[in-house]
Amino acid sequence: ENLEIIRKYSVGMDIVTVIGAPLRWKNYLYDCAVIIQDGNYLGVVPKGNLAEGLERNENRWFTSALETEEAELFLGNQRVPFGANLLLTDRKQGITFGVEIGEDMCSVIPKASVLAAAGAQVILNISAASETVCSGEKLKLLLKQLSASSKCVYAYNSGSEGESTTD
Repeated sequence: ENLEIIRKYSVGMDIVTVIGAPLRWKNYLYDCAVIIQDGNYLGVVPKGNLAEGLERNENRWFTSALETEEAELFLGNQRVPFGANLLLTDRKQGITFGVEIGEDMCSVIPKASVLAAAGAQVILNISAASETVCSGEKLKLLLKQLSASSKCVYAYNSGSEGESTTD
């Protein structure tokens, strides 16, 4: 499995790695962020706010994290926390952080607000959205608002121009 290859390569590395991956759990498929550090899985965060519409009808394939409870699952031979609102700790720096996926930031009550209120100092958002989906200035404004209202660092990473063959 590719996640295991990445996990093995992370041994001895201080960095936190967040990887987007579809994962099956209890006969449902989830769009997930898998968090790895120093050869260990720290957690798995499933996406809650699935994109709908002609171009990205995610609820056709994935189950929303809003329909699940926090639990544990096995990756490789390790028990790993699984849940939408996990608070994780960078084992090298001691920083508490939470993870969102794409449109989770666009909820009525953004997940970043919930995570920050629970103690997250940093929110990481991984997104597969291409640059053409949201204008650059509109996105920058949204990210500034999320960081300010959550009173934490908000780090967003998405696909760039040319990443997808369909964009």
